[in-house]
Amino acid sequence: MIRIVGTVHVMPVKDEIRRIMTSSEGWHVAIELDPERLRAILDRRHMETSSVRSSSPLLLRVLYNIERRVGRSFHQDVGADMLSAYELARELHLNISLIDIPIHVTLRRLMSAPVTERLKLLIEGILMLLLPSGKKVQLEEFLSIKHIENLIETFKRRYPSIYEMLVVERDRYLFKRIIDLENKFGNVIAFIGALHAINLRKMFEDQGRDVSDVEQHRTFLTYIVR
Repeated sequence: MIRIVGTVHVMPVKDEIRRIMTSSEGWHVAIELDPERLRAILDRRHMETSSVRSSSPLLLRVLYNIERRVGRSFHQDVGADMLSAYELARELHLNISLIDIPIHVTLRRLMSAPVTERLKLLIEGILMLLLPSGKKVQLEEFLSIKHIENLIETFKRRYPSIYEMLVVERDRYLFKRIIDLENKFGNVIAFIGALHAINLRKMFEDQGRDVSDVEQHRTFLTYIVR
């Protein structure tokens, strides 16, 4: 059996993660991180000098700073949700697997996207950084689970190749990793981004699995796959 927990990466969900994890004693924990990104999150200085070093592609630095800016609006660091899942799993002595594609592979794929898409995303990203932050309420609405479904379709339409690389390919990878862990360990609880959680639900249903909601709040969702 699989339990999927989808979170918005820059929203405060530590208490919810603790509650969910303590009710899943003995389950194998899967987290949407790879070893390099985990090291970066554990050591913010390493993050500044590796994943987003000054020599990194400008597009990567812009995207990272957009996410960091949004996180600051909620007094959250980038990746705080996945870090909470990792630390709580260790605290509860649960077995952990990091299930995301290695970040250097994702970045290499991103830089192979069509120049027109990368340029458009870069320009729009810079404009987002230059515009005023707006009110916190507006950001909370923007990051709600309901709105994420609309964002998926918009991003897919505007940047089809980048969407394929950053979302679809990672969906497939996460899906396979979670299935493999289920086959090996039985019960698996997976903490992933809400966007991937929404997409993976459709993939499980297409496979004929029984999917049932457990909880759905404004900034996180969780469901069971049997």
